[in-house]
Parts: sequence; structure tokens; C-alpha cells
Amino acid sequence: MVPLLRAFEGCARAVLGEVETANVVKLHRYSGKVSYLACAVRRGDPYPLIRLRVKVDLPRLSVQTMGYATDADPPRLDATVGEIKRGVEGGPDQQ
Repeated sequence: MVPLLRAFEGCARAVLGEVETANVVKLHRYSGKVSYLACAVRRGDPYPLIRLRVKVDLPRLSVQTMGYATDADPPRLDATVGEIKRGVEGGPDQQ
């Protein structure tokens, strides 16, 4: 990872600490936010289910946690474009 991006993510980790279950880090370059996603990765599944999202808002020094483990329709990660999809037409739930 580029040193500037490491510093950006490192600031979020300093506010939050480690998210041990996170296997995806999303950097929001314009808003100054960093999201840690814990995805249920299954072999052959191109759109893994997101079980947990922890978002750090660096300008406000706040943390927002959203758990999806018990949701009937948890969001999925579209790794090719880095977008979260939930019931979007043409998305993984519609195939």
C-alpha cells in the first residue's frame, strides 16, 4: 500500500483500534472516512456477505458500527467495483 494510504488507515486504527474480523478496508478519500468490513468469504462466491461494518469518521473522530450477521438480507460486497449492494436490480441477489 502507498505510504500516504497507510498513514490514512493508520489514523483510523489509532482512533478505533484493531478490527480483528475485518478482511476488507475501504478508504473514503473525499470524506476522510475509513470502513472496516468483515465479509463471509465462501469459495466460488463472487459477492461475499458483509457481516460487520465499522466506519471511522476521522474529521469528527467518531465511530459507527453496523452488524448484519442476523439480517435476513445482509448486504454483499461487489469486489470488482468496491460497492456494497443490497437487492439492487442486476446485483447478486437478482441473478
